[in-house]
Amino acid sequence: MVTLTPPPTSTIDRLSTKGVLAGIETTITVYGFDFGQDSVVRMNQVNLATIGIGPGELQATIPAAFINVSVTTTFGIDVAEPAGLPSNRAFLDALVRTTSDVNCDNFTNSLDALDLLRFFAGTELPADCSADANLDTVIDLADVLWIRLEIAGLIEPYYPF
Repeated sequence: MVTLTPPPTSTIDRLSTKGVLAGIETTITVYGFDFGQDSVVRMNQVNLATIGIGPGELQATIPAAFINVSVTTTFGIDVAEPAGLPSNRAFLDALVRTTSDVNCDNFTNSLDALDLLRFFAGTELPADCSADANLDTVIDLADVLWIRLEIAGLIEPYYPF
């Protein structure tokens, strides 16, 4: 005897973002089809506080504790339905910002070193992220060198956790 598994009752088309910052509470929007009034967004099969915006849109809050990771991590997002199988799965990255991310764009690249040099020249204000890339409590040219060495893969990045 063959048992057929019914298809999911709802489908995720996309998420409002592909990544969120680790350790920061975040609200995401899930876009898709056939979401019900009692649909619940889940992250790695854990229910999230969910608000139904319409049959094709749900908003969910991800608590900071759920994404308090020390390395970039991918989480599965699906939608649970009370009377059916969960939806297909979408993926969300929790991005970890390194101390070398001077301009807060979630990447360490030559723009971070350039922004730090502009800061030294007085042509740019510091971003909300730390400019002390090597964590020696001094913002100086050694931080620019640190960023360049990290980009070249010659040193391991520092993570704020």
